[in-house]
Amino acid sequence: MPRLLQEPIALSVHKPSEAQERFGADDAVVTQNYKPIEFARLISKIAYSFAFAERADGLLRYEASPIVRAILGETEDVGHWVGTYTDPLEAGPREHMHEVTIVQREDRHWLEGQVKLFADAPSPLYGAILS
Repeated sequence: MPRLLQEPIALSVHKPSEAQERFGADDAVVTQNYKPIEFARLISKIAYSFAFAERADGLLRYEASPIVRAILGETEDVGHWVGTYTDPLEAGPREHMHEVTIVQREDRHWLEGQVKLFADAPSPLYGAILS
């Protein structure tokens, strides 16, 4: 009879086969609960609130901003407004754990929030079009 491990555990292994060997299991199943829409909403909330706090609220156009409707959960199109930069992942000493920058893109007529979580680690840079 196969051995069933019923408690979720966090493993520091890179392949399910390593977990099988480590625990003497017949099989290993990896599941993850990643919700990209909720994560994109989180990134957009961080960028939008930072822009508001930095007094860029005159540029945000709340009523006309499609990202506000996505943040509020009224639409599922947040992926049209939030994305990941394709630049290589960089790490290095940073002043803050997370970095947020607000950029007014005159060439494209929009306000963009750039969010880097865990800035001292090799983590991606996310961009959110705010208005």
